Amino acid sequence: MPNDKLTTVDNNKVWLFDEKQLDDYTIFPDNTLTYDDSILDKSGDGALREGGAIHLLSAEAIALFTQYAGIGLILGSLPALSYPVYNVYLQMQGYQVASYSALMSLPWSLKIFMGIVSDCFPINGYQRRSYMMIGWFICAVSCGIMALSAFPSPYYKSEEVNNLPLANISEADQAKYINLNAPNSGGVFIMLSTLATIGSVMVAVSSDAMVVQYAQREPLCERGRIQTTCYVVRDSFRQLPSIIIGFCMNSYQYGGDFSWSITPTAIYAMLVVPSVVGFATALWYMVEERVERVSLHHYFRSFWQLVKLRVMWQLCSYNFFSNVFSFFDETVSNPMTSDWVQAQALNLQLFSVIGGLMGPVTMWALGKWALHWDWRSSIVISTFIWVGMRALVQLTCVWDVSRNQYAFLTGTMLMDQPMNVPFLFSAYASVEVADVGNEGLIYALTSSVSNLGYLFGPVMYKTVDSFFHVTRDDIRRDDTIVRWQATYCFLISYIVKIGALVFLVLLPRQKGHVQLLKRRGESSGFAGGLFIVLFFLVLIYALVTNALSFFESTYCLRIAGGNGCSV
Repeated sequence: MPNDKLTTVDNNKVWLFDEKQLDDYTIFPDNTLTYDDSILDKSGDGALREGGAIHLLSAEAIALFTQYAGIGLILGSLPALSYPVYNVYLQMQGYQVASYSALMSLPWSLKIFMGIVSDCFPINGYQRRSYMMIGWFICAVSCGIMALSAFPSPYYKSEEVNNLPLANISEADQAKYINLNAPNSGGVFIMLSTLATIGSVMVAVSSDAMVVQYAQREPLCERGRIQTTCYVVRDSFRQLPSIIIGFCMNSYQYGGDFSWSITPTAIYAMLVVPSVVGFATALWYMVEERVERVSLHHYFRSFWQLVKLRVMWQLCSYNFFSNVFSFFDETVSNPMTSDWVQAQALNLQLFSVIGGLMGPVTMWALGKWALHWDWRSSIVISTFIWVGMRALVQLTCVWDVSRNQYAFLTGTMLMDQPMNVPFLFSAYASVEVADVGNEGLIYALTSSVSNLGYLFGPVMYKTVDSFFHVTRDDIRRDDTIVRWQATYCFLISYIVKIGALVFLVLLPRQKGHVQLLKRRGESSGFAGGLFIVLFFLVLIYALVTNALSFFESTYCLRIAGGNGCSV
């Protein structure tokens, strides 16, 4: 029987277990764990619950994949309409467009509450499939109403007056070619789009909980396989709307130069299809055992016991802080692309889609060959590759070594692929933490913490970059001083991104290490309570920053995602 007592070292260090235990507790498929029967199922293969891994081509697996395909289509469609439809086609004010974008992201900040509902209130005995069906019903009805409704006429009805200031257009031509009511006529579509987003989040939370259940049935040697496949499906289908919107909504009404285009209602009609298919597969093919409604007291008591465990607050701390640092970018990227590289809009869209399709390919490769890689060393290597590629692409452009748009866009397409490594590995860790019955809450909590971390990076880098002379007018000067200013912004970004590696001490090395930390790590009511308080403070911050986007006087604030308000 191996020694399962944790080695005590310097209190300032995060120490998972004595390295000598690796002889008995390893992460490789040809070894099993013998020190605790609760870690293994009866087959001794390292699965966390009975049932066995499902075949990826089985009906229930395909039913699950259709849920993620539909989620990907919603994610790729509704937020992407912000610029071409609401900003250009309807010529809404900046704060109105920002409000739309905020409403498309706001429901994703509330995943934890939907996870609680899914866990605690089964409908007809089903915790997951019932809420998938409700979510798809909401999506289908919302998108169906928008598809059957007449979308408002564009602000500019004729290409002859497109983008001309009103002062330069005669009153007769204004009456004939300008729809002055356009900026205020999209309210119903914004409301229905928000409802569709809420429905898709409901589906996503329920699907994530099902993924946890399926993943925990997989043996240790292949756990993460179905989870990776779901992400591959979601992100692959997420690119389809980008192709349609980029190429079919590119006439002058949308800010493009094509002679033809489709109407926004065509996009909404397209989204009815995955909603109906998702509803049908959840109804007929999704396999789920019936459960009794749980006591809320017992549920939250169990959740509290889990939150107090070191593995929980340590993993969530890693997810949050690593994302805050990793998504510290720079404000100079966009003006550099348009003014120095002079990339054409169509090429930007094309390379963006190709890069988006490369992401699922990268994740598929990781799911096939990297399930047993050491998470820490892999993230270190991928981070340095990521930063190195960014430096090569961006700094050669800053100093005019190469400003060829095709070389630059190819570089930008490739340079962010290494970030799929930390994304997948942190998601794998979340599966190891969840218990039976609280899968929806735990996975929603860990993913919400990660999402909240994304909010702070932009606030930080916009604040830092405001002290440098890298405005669009500065970039257009393109002198040595401006190039050095841009270089400083990029160097700060690279240093902060590498600084994210400091938090790797909070991430266990592999799935087995997470299980050992969960079972042998200490429990702290203070740490658990502090984590809950800080989580809700950050959540309130996210809600407030989204709310600031709704008002004309505050949407420009950096805290709300703007570039700063002029005094």
